[in-house]
Amino acid sequence: MATGTSKSTKTTNRGKKIGTSKSGTGTSGSRTSGSRASGSGSPGSGKSSSGSSGSGVLFRAFWRSQGGRLLRTFLLAVIVILVDLLISQNQFSNFFLLLGIELLVVFAFILLYLAWQQRNVDQNVDQK
Repeated sequence: MATGTSKSTKTTNRGKKIGTSKSGTGTSGSRTSGSRASGSGSPGSGKSSSGSSGSGVLFRAFWRSQGGRLLRTFLLAVIVILVDLLISQNQFSNFFLLLGIELLVVFAFILLYLAWQQRNVDQNVDQK
């Protein structure tokens, strides 16, 4: 009966990545599952390392794209609004006052940024 249990453990270990042997004699079944677990997570295996670096490259590519910029802007706006709600403690007059001040500051920075870009464009035109 114990060998039947270890055989069924072996067959289930082949179907799954990680399996546990319920009988103490099933060392070969636990050894194969252990080798698979250590092999799949090892840094030398090309499958796991290329998969993680590939997803990192895709994430960085998306984060730098137009969609990523839109997502960053949306997340930043949500964070700012939530922080304003925390600071104002649900007093709407304080919330809108903080939000208005922040919008004015952002508007001023955008104007300064556009002026800086225009200055750089003018300098490049003058050099040609």
